[in-house]
Amino acid sequence: MGIFSGLKDRKSDTLSLHKILFETYRSKVYKTAYYIVKNEDDAKDIVQDTFVIAFSKLEQLRDKEKFESWLCTIACNLAKDKYNRNKREICMAEEDQILAYSHDNNKYGFELPEEVLEKKEINHHIREQILSLKHHYSEVLYLYYYCDLSYEEISKALNLNIGTVKTRLFRAKHILKNSLRSIQVEKEGSHE
Repeated sequence: MGIFSGLKDRKSDTLSLHKILFETYRSKVYKTAYYIVKNEDDAKDIVQDTFVIAFSKLEQLRDKEKFESWLCTIACNLAKDKYNRNKREICMAEEDQILAYSHDNNKYGFELPEEVLEKKEINHHIREQILSLKHHYSEVLYLYYYCDLSYEEISKALNLNIGTVKTRLFRAKHILKNSLRSIQVEKEGSHE
């Protein structure tokens, strides 16, 4: 990786490297964390924690080419832990804000509050289903869809064969698809 080349082990070089790495990857780490926790403050905390962990263990990373995927894996794991700790809490203020916003903007062609809530419910269900998957399935889903890593990058980051990555991704999508179908069937049955 070009970022790592040419730097010596001096403290000023290390600080420069940390600054460059932080500026380069913080946005991607934030997006990854925010998608999972859906909270700006928690996502910012996860970004900081991710880089603290990464910088403290940077010497342990043998292949610097894997830095980005390694960083996203750390962020995913921290965000999942945070989400699992907080998932029993319900933030009613957030739902009230969405309802008020959608109601005010409906006259401009935006979605109705019921549509917003339905989409939010579906997104929440998808997130819950992803978190309920076995770790090796949810991990490849996050890295592929939310960190935008290729099969090769995931393979390197997780030390897996590309075929294994593809199989896990296929199975995870299949499980999610069946879960969404069952939700649709339940909704159709409740409207009868």
